Amino acid sequence: METEDKTKINLETEETKERDKGSPRVSMEKEEKLFHDYRRKWETSWSSKFGRCGRFEDTTLLSPMHFTYCAPGRIPYAASTGRTLQFYSIKVAEIKKALGLTWPLDVYGVVAARDNVDRNRNIIFLRGRDDCQTLTQKDPFLRLTGPSRAIVTRDPIHLEIELKAKGRTKSEDRVLMTDTWYYRDNYCGLCTLYTPLVTNLCTIVLSSEELEESVQATIVGVRIVEGSLPAKKKDSSPPFKYGCRVVCSSTPLNGILPDSQHITEPSFRQVVLQDGAMSVCKDGYLDLARHVVSVELGRRLKVIVYAYSRSGDIAPRGHIFFDAQKSNVSHGLCYIDDYEVEISVAWSCLVREKLSILMKGRV
Repeated sequence: METEDKTKINLETEETKERDKGSPRVSMEKEEKLFHDYRRKWETSWSSKFGRCGRFEDTTLLSPMHFTYCAPGRIPYAASTGRTLQFYSIKVAEIKKALGLTWPLDVYGVVAARDNVDRNRNIIFLRGRDDCQTLTQKDPFLRLTGPSRAIVTRDPIHLEIELKAKGRTKSEDRVLMTDTWYYRDNYCGLCTLYTPLVTNLCTIVLSSEELEESVQATIVGVRIVEGSLPAKKKDSSPPFKYGCRVVCSSTPLNGILPDSQHITEPSFRQVVLQDGAMSVCKDGYLDLARHVVSVELGRRLKVIVYAYSRSGDIAPRGHIFFDAQKSNVSHGLCYIDDYEVEISVAWSCLVREKLSILMKGRV
């Protein structure tokens, strides 16, 4: 697919250079036209012409656990390890109050990545108008729910952003951003990127990182083990009664991260799986918002579980390390107070290309 139609960030274009010189920002109408042209080009190239990628809004159906149960040493040709793009956070860093926007903002819309594994949308954030997320100046981060599988950067990827601020009526809704961020692997080197995307109404900052030779880890479950409190007091309460925070990060094989972490703003190179009010299923499993992360081979995944107190402070916490693997399921235990918390992680290689597994007769 041609990529020169919309490359505002990480790929120098004349439009980007003009902005750096202080020229007027692109109007919302022009942004929407550019996005419409991008969509039409995708439909011409991949939906109409080839007919195997479906509609523009179709999401990826590839499982992040596709090769989890492969026998060690018998990884099929369709499996691979490689470069992936990890998203840590998406932040509405600034709003233009002079143009009528004020905090708090009720935000809805979609943020999705599209790689060449199957060229379908890999949802990172998705909210309908009736299920807006309220952003405040103190907490301006979108609650990410994806990606649903690793984002492979072997070929160029696009990040599609369609976000709106809800008004009193639908006609009063404001378009925050309608944009396509183009990413080409290794363009900025293997480092964490703080990428600002600017429109007339706001600035959105992406925090992401390209990882080398990585696999995908699916946090299958974080579960409070039933009956794990040996001498339960009458006045004791479950460890997550007031909410919890579950995060994970990648460390060297012998690396140790500090236990203290900032609560409101995601820390450097940290993926937030859940933060805030927590519903616990009848079987003890926590309802995580995000499940899939990328981990480089030769490193470890650290999962940290915090519990909020009645006052909103962080109460006792536990953590556990898992060595990255190409396949298999790992289980581990940590403790919150006297409760035993079991964490399960499914490991899988990346899918080289959707066509390579369709030839085997399954997705």
